[in-house]
Amino acid sequence: MITFISIMSFILGSVLTACIFSCIKNKTKELPQKSVTEKKTEEKMSNTNESYVKTELTFQNYFYDWENRWIISSIIKTIKDDKNRFLILTGKSGLGKSHLLHAIQNTFIDKYKNSNICYMVAESFVSEFCSSLREKKLDDFRKKYRELDVLLIDDFNYFCGKESIQEELANTFSALQERGAYVGISITSPCNIKNDYSDRLSSFISNGVKIELPKPGPEAKRSKIMSICNQNLYIMSDKIINRILNYEYDYGMRELTGKLNTLISYKTLVKNSDILVKDVKKVFEEV
Repeated sequence: MITFISIMSFILGSVLTACIFSCIKNKTKELPQKSVTEKKTEEKMSNTNESYVKTELTFQNYFYDWENRWIISSIIKTIKDDKNRFLILTGKSGLGKSHLLHAIQNTFIDKYKNSNICYMVAESFVSEFCSSLREKKLDDFRKKYRELDVLLIDDFNYFCGKESIQEELANTFSALQERGAYVGISITSPCNIKNDYSDRLSSFISNGVKIELPKPGPEAKRSKIMSICNQNLYIMSDKIINRILNYEYDYGMRELTGKLNTLISYKTLVKNSDILVKDVKKVFEEV
């Protein structure tokens, strides 16, 4: 008799458990599931892809001469300005245009934490646009870029001669302008805006705040040399520093950085800490 009751209890318990799970499952099905798009909307859209966020590049460690300190103050003014929020950085390669765009990015990340920020190189924009066309996701592409608060595009020269992408870009800029978004681009000189870009795009560029970066002067070069020496825990004599300051660099700070790293690495490798004039000539006068 006890066995029979135990068996019946087990069966009734199993049936009851099955009913409970069935109810839970049905309730779960009734709950509205969030779409992928909705989930993405909830995330912070600072599609500042982490690989593109270079926190070490700031206004504080941008090297410039004292007489050119207006560069930083002018850029910061565009960030705070509610009217003209289109910045164009121009200048030869290696003068720090990318550095300054990253500095702008970091400023917005720090001070405007809820901003929808995007830094990218022009080639990535073109590649993503082409992919969206192939995959018939052009609406998603447009939504992504036209709802930004900050758009920073490096190597803008890459858009030269690409008429279809220039039209898309002009429409993107127009949408961002209506929203009061901030746009910053870098263009490598020389560049003929009227000839290289469509009328609509050149109109945006012409009406923006244009800042041309000058060649680094002695003060900026010296600061850069000292910074690299500190990074490498290396002491360089004034004689050698002055010798290096006499050289001109086609690619500005970028070339100076490369040559200094080469020079210090070589001397470290041969375990001879003293850099000689002949070492400087070998590195800085090589073709």
